[in-house]
Amino acid sequence: MSAHDQMRAMLDQLMGTARNGETNRYSVKFYDTKVCKSFLLGCCPHEILASTRMDLGECPKVHDLALRADYENASKNKDYYYDVDAMEHLQAFIADCDRRTEAAKRRLAETQEELTAEVAAKANAVHELAEEIGKKLAKAEALGEAGQVEESMKLMSEIDELRAKKTRAEQEYRSSIPASTYQQQKLRVCEVCSAYLGIHDNDMRLADHFGGKLHLGFLAIREKLKELEKTAGPRQKELRKNGRDRDHEDLVNHAVETIARRNLKLAIEIGNSVIEEIATGGDPRIVPGDPAAVIATVTMIGTTIVVVGHDRAKDPDGIVLKVTTTPFPKIVRFKDEQFYEDPATGDNQPFPSLEDEPTLKLSVIIPAFDEEKRLPIMLDECLQYLEDRSHKEKDFTYEVIVVSDGSRDRTVDVAMEYARRHGTEKVRVLALVQNRGKGGAVRMGMLSSRGRFLLFADADGATKFADYEKLERSMAQLSANDWHRDAMAIGSRAHLEEEATAKRTFFRTILMHGFHFLVWTFAVKKVRDTQCGFKLVTRSAARKLFQVMHVERWAFDVELLFIAQSYNIPIEEIAVKWQEIEGSKLTPFWSWLQMGRDLMLIWFRYAIGAWQLRKEHSN
Repeated sequence: MSAHDQMRAMLDQLMGTARNGETNRYSVKFYDTKVCKSFLLGCCPHEILASTRMDLGECPKVHDLALRADYENASKNKDYYYDVDAMEHLQAFIADCDRRTEAAKRRLAETQEELTAEVAAKANAVHELAEEIGKKLAKAEALGEAGQVEESMKLMSEIDELRAKKTRAEQEYRSSIPASTYQQQKLRVCEVCSAYLGIHDNDMRLADHFGGKLHLGFLAIREKLKELEKTAGPRQKELRKNGRDRDHEDLVNHAVETIARRNLKLAIEIGNSVIEEIATGGDPRIVPGDPAAVIATVTMIGTTIVVVGHDRAKDPDGIVLKVTTTPFPKIVRFKDEQFYEDPATGDNQPFPSLEDEPTLKLSVIIPAFDEEKRLPIMLDECLQYLEDRSHKEKDFTYEVIVVSDGSRDRTVDVAMEYARRHGTEKVRVLALVQNRGKGGAVRMGMLSSRGRFLLFADADGATKFADYEKLERSMAQLSANDWHRDAMAIGSRAHLEEEATAKRTFFRTILMHGFHFLVWTFAVKKVRDTQCGFKLVTRSAARKLFQVMHVERWAFDVELLFIAQSYNIPIEEIAVKWQEIEGSKLTPFWSWLQMGRDLMLIWFRYAIGAWQLRKEHSN
């Protein structure tokens, strides 16, 4: 970096993006979803672990010191809940690190000579004293470099005492085992960064480890996580209680502020005109004055007008429409997400690519976010069915890919237990480093699959898995069992709509019908249930669909079907058995509002060409 660039970076950090007045350089604002919230709080692992053995590469989200300065200034007057985002990011990251640590421990237990309890205790005593010496030696060196000589000398005295204790502990350990065993390097795993440490490592090597950037980086991340769990943990519960999604929190706030002004009137006028126009188009479910349609259209259009781009600095009371996006999605995949762990050996194996030739008949992709309780029930039913089919039909080969979407609970551990029980040829676990959303998790699973036909199924087990046979029969008619052809067979709960309406509250019924109206109006025609989490596609269709899909959260099904219809991919809707399962991540008002807004954005961005489809994929 040149001296000029260094000076500019320092000014950015001190003064923010407006240090030279308004410029076009910073079209991205700190509250944009593309900005890394962990970086804004100074705790992004990509930044902390850069240039170490565990370098994660470039963060897929924006890092900019000027945006951090803007956030620090703005956060003095408003709570953006970004500490909650950072906490959840670090929880997922540390959970993955701890999982690797436990795997390394199991691997050592299987490969190293087993010691008696007495001898193991003596070996651990040597290890612990060595670690303490290494930590204090690293600290003494740091104090010496900082000019604090007296403190450094005091630590060196303590180190001498510890070295004497270690010598005695080594003698006790050595006398309790054969000489040949003592000569073998006894390893243990660092609890902080999962690095291997040896019982014969000298003090300087241990000091280099404990004072090194990798160990100190992990230590800083763990300490920051503890701090955030104390301060942000209670407020995370508040967010969940209110059913709010932090990915869109500030955008929705901007929308609400402006809707309260003249945009609400504008939204009502547009909404009524849209309803009248659609009604004349002959859809029997849409009638002028329908309260569901009015509420949904007003909410969505009013919100979207602002979300797309309201520049309050130029027009405090009005709206400015602007879209900053790319025609095709940039699919970012962390290095750790390119591999799955074989629990039998502890080794990491690379996932295949969707572009590879298929080697199995069926891949089942199960997106899971904090599903440790519901996932076992679903997997038991799913695997029982698949095993029965494979025993009856020799050519029926399958795999199940559980995609943990940055889960903070034991979802990965639960899924890994099934992989251990059934083997990784049948069950694989893809642990995403951070939460992407259901659509993002499904996409990552699809890109890692081996099947000729690909099914994604919700982790709650709401759909009876045996109904896969209905989708399979439909797919045989659509594609003649040829994976090279494009086809989709999707589960549908539309036949249960009357029963569901009778059980729902009036408010939820209004939201349901409003959402269906918006889907029909702005995105997908002739599909009654877009949201059922039970969809089967050919490998050829998956290659076309998931490479161009932008939406990664709840409304991704709608964009997926919109793309399929745009490509003229045959779609058949099949009635399936479905039941409500407790523990849904959707909350009535906020989730429907966000999905409604996403629907409008899908339509708007494709309409103006901000998002595009690949012409070579059109049928």
